[in-house]
Amino acid sequence: MSYSEFLTIFPNEKDVIDLICEVKTIYCSGCEDSKNVVRSTRNFKNIYCPKCRMESSILRDTMFSKAHLDLRKWLYIIYIDRFFCEYGVKEMVDERITDRLGPYH
Repeated sequence: MSYSEFLTIFPNEKDVIDLICEVKTIYCSGCEDSKNVVRSTRNFKNIYCPKCRMESSILRDTMFSKAHLDLRKWLYIIYIDRFFCEYGVKEMVDERITDRLGPYH
């Protein structure tokens, strides 16, 4: 799948955040409550806990927490890496790199 095709699935960064919310247990960093937290209305990357009135990032405790690159690019990189590993393409690419540059240690 090309990056442009990938962007039809995730047209904006909010769609990636929605996916992260589906696969990650979201909890408040203040009181550690996971049942009452809601998405912030001010910033789509944040959650709000009405119990302790704290707002924090959904990306907290993820590899994306300090990322400044568009999350769609990160997700596409992960997709490509998984695709390469699953279909053995990574080994072919590694072989071509080794053939051209010599072995690396």
